[in-house]
Amino acid sequence: MLNILKRFISNKTIGELKPILKILLIYLFFVIITLPIQINFVFSQIALSDKTKNNLEQSIKIRKQLLKFNQTFLGNNNYYTIKSIEDLASDYLFYGNLNKAKSLFIQAIDLRSNNKTDNTYQFICDLTDLGYISEQQGQYNKAEDYCKKTLYLNSKIEGENSNSYLASLLNLQSLYIKTSNYSKANQMYKTLTKYKCDVDNPFYFVFVHLKVLYYLQFLHEDKSAENIIKTSINKAQNIKFEYYYRGKEILYIDLAKIYISQMKFEEALKIYQIILEQRVKDLGSNNKFSNNIYFAQGYLYKKIKRKYESTNSFKKVIHSSNKSLNEGHPNIICAYFYLGENQEDNSFIHKAITLRKKTINEYYPNYSGSINDIKLFCNTVIGDIKWVI
Repeated sequence: MLNILKRFISNKTIGELKPILKILLIYLFFVIITLPIQINFVFSQIALSDKTKNNLEQSIKIRKQLLKFNQTFLGNNNYYTIKSIEDLASDYLFYGNLNKAKSLFIQAIDLRSNNKTDNTYQFICDLTDLGYISEQQGQYNKAEDYCKKTLYLNSKIEGENSNSYLASLLNLQSLYIKTSNYSKANQMYKTLTKYKCDVDNPFYFVFVHLKVLYYLQFLHEDKSAENIIKTSINKAQNIKFEYYYRGKEILYIDLAKIYISQMKFEEALKIYQIILEQRVKDLGSNNKFSNNIYFAQGYLYKKIKRKYESTNSFKKVIHSSNKSLNEGHPNIICAYFYLGENQEDNSFIHKAITLRKKTINEYYPNYSGSINDIKLFCNTVIGDIKWVI
């Protein structure tokens, strides 16, 4: 190849070579300029492939290396650097490490806020993810603030008839129902009834789910809610499997709650086990998204006096929470308390009291803590167990 190139050059004059050299220089300049784009594309695809194969640790490792490359050669305010931060945050969120995901999303939002070429759509996505993380960590006031920000931005950018705006409304309603805020939930329900959300809408299952929760929690119409679930599942038989399964999972969890309210604990436990097995299949055995279901299982097993299964479930709550929830999260505090009750081990109960004291010390500096107080707290968290998911 080199000999051919030498013969080609030797037969050309300087004047004849100038146009060729010019083209080569332009091509070389183009390669250098687009090199970061090509590197980002290739490594992002590799990370995505690992994530799809449930090899999340390898995906995170690649995204960390790509972020370091972008920060070193492109700077912190570059589009690809910010996107690398968001991709890494998404991986941590998918992996269930909420604390690291939260820190990275906040970093990305700060950078986008100072970036004149901000991609507003991605900015809204980051706020949405932060709202979800805050809700999962029990920081409900922060979650509401993030949800309201996304609602405002979507109303200005997409309009109030858009699916993006509907999604923000649904996120807020979910938060109001979870925190039993009847006044705000009732007002939001009236707003949502104005929207037509058919089975082909990507938010159909969430829409139905929140309607079911509203019927259950505020109207106390269990039979109507059960009929809504069954009708919705039948109506959605022909949509794509991946969307159908996720939606079906949400509605089956709702059905489990109804069984619990009817004291059919064994039926509810069967549903939770099916969901857990599917999540392990989809996300791998190390997924952290099953914490609430472990918690529900632990309490239900305790209710039917199956201490061995209850103890194992509460241990899974604590194990899966180590890297994803604040240690003062209600799930963790209650898990320690119920572990202590199951095993008649006061060290677990004192651990629950210590975490509780640490959590509320900012507001009640003289709080001393007691077994009766922690028991009352756990009863408040549990309620009738229907709303722990």
